[in-house]
Amino acid sequence: MDLVEDGRAADEPAFEAAGLYDPAAPDAEGRLALLCYLSGLGAGIERLRQADAEEELVAVGLDLLLEEGGLTVDELASRMDVAVEDVVEAYRLVGVEIADRSAPVFEESELAFVSLLTATVDTFPEDATREILRAISLSLASLSAAAISAFVGSVEVGLAGAGDPLGQATVTRAAGQMGLELAAGLKPLLRHHLRQGVQRQRRGTRQSGDRLTIVTAVGFVDLVGFTARTAELDIEALIHFIGEFRERTHELVEAGGGQVVKHIGDEIMFSCADLGAACRIALSLVEAFDTEGAAPRGGLAAGRVVARHGDLYGSVVNLASRLADTAVPGEVLAPADAAGALAAGGGAPDIEFVAAGRRQLKGFEEAVAVVSVERSA
Repeated sequence: MDLVEDGRAADEPAFEAAGLYDPAAPDAEGRLALLCYLSGLGAGIERLRQADAEEELVAVGLDLLLEEGGLTVDELASRMDVAVEDVVEAYRLVGVEIADRSAPVFEESELAFVSLLTATVDTFPEDATREILRAISLSLASLSAAAISAFVGSVEVGLAGAGDPLGQATVTRAAGQMGLELAAGLKPLLRHHLRQGVQRQRRGTRQSGDRLTIVTAVGFVDLVGFTARTAELDIEALIHFIGEFRERTHELVEAGGGQVVKHIGDEIMFSCADLGAACRIALSLVEAFDTEGAAPRGGLAAGRVVARHGDLYGSVVNLASRLADTAVPGEVLAPADAAGALAAGGGAPDIEFVAAGRRQLKGFEEAVAVVSVERSA
C-alpha cells in the first residue's frame, strides 16, 4: 500500500518519534492505519501513548465518543440557574461521579435532565426523589454492564483474534454509537413498561387494601450443584451457560405471565399476580433445568409484600426463599395455606398440592406446614 497516496505519510514521523510506530515491524501497515484513524478522531499523541501503555489503543475511538460533550458541570448548572452542588449530587445519585468539574463531558441535551430534576424536586418529597434517582442509577448500571459484557465476551473476542486492529477499533466505536442511539430510542419502551407496571401495581394494591403493599405470589428457584458444575467448565462454556440460564429463565417467567425480579447467582426470584400461574412458572423452571449436575428446586408463597427499588420485601418473600432452601432437588414447596388461597382464587385444575409435613425454616420460630407443588396427573 502506498502510504503517501492515501494521506497517512504526514503522520508517520510523529508516530515514530513518539515510539508508537515502527515501520520495520511486521504489523507496521495495520498499526499505522489504526493510529491515523484515531488521530483523525481527535486523539493527540499523549492520549495515544497512554492508551498504548495500557494496551487499550483500539478502544480510544470509543473513549472519545463517550467523552464528547462540550459543557462542564459548572456551565450546565449555570445554564439552568441551578446550584452546581445540586447538579453534582443529582448525578451522584444516578451513579455518575464528577471527579473533574473542568471536564466538558456534558451535552446540551442534558439540560433537559437538569430541568426535569428541578421539576421532580418541586413535585416529590426528598426521599421519593432520591429513590427515583437511585432506581435510575441501578437500571442504567445494569444495562451498561450487560451491554459491555456481551460485547467483550462475544464480539471483541473474535475481533481481537482477527489481527485487524483498525477493524477492531472501528467496530468498537460503532458498537458504542449504536448503544447511544439505542438509549435515545428507549422512551417508547419505557412507556410500555410503565403501563404494565402501573397495571400490576393497581391490581396488587386493590387486593392488599392499602397503598403501601401489594398482594402477589413470589417464587425462588435455584440450581443445586451449580457451583460444582461451573467449577468444571472453562471460561467460554461458563459464559455460555450463564447466558443460557438467564435467557431461558426470562423466557419461561414472562411466557407464564410473571416478572423476573432478579437473579442471585444461580437463583432466580420472580413474582406473579396469579398464584396458579406462579406454580406453573416454578414447575417449568425446575423442569427446564433438571439436568445432570444442576438439579433445581423451588419455593413459593403469596401474600402482602412491600415493593420498593425494583425489589420485593417482607415475610412472604422470606418464606418463599426459605422454602426453596429446604426443598429437595426437583421439588417446589409452598406453605400449606396455598391450597386454600388457590381455591379461593378460582382454582387451577392442572396444579395439585401434596402434603409434605412440617419444616423448621430459618428465621421462623415455629415449624411451617408445607405442600409440594405438582402438576395434576
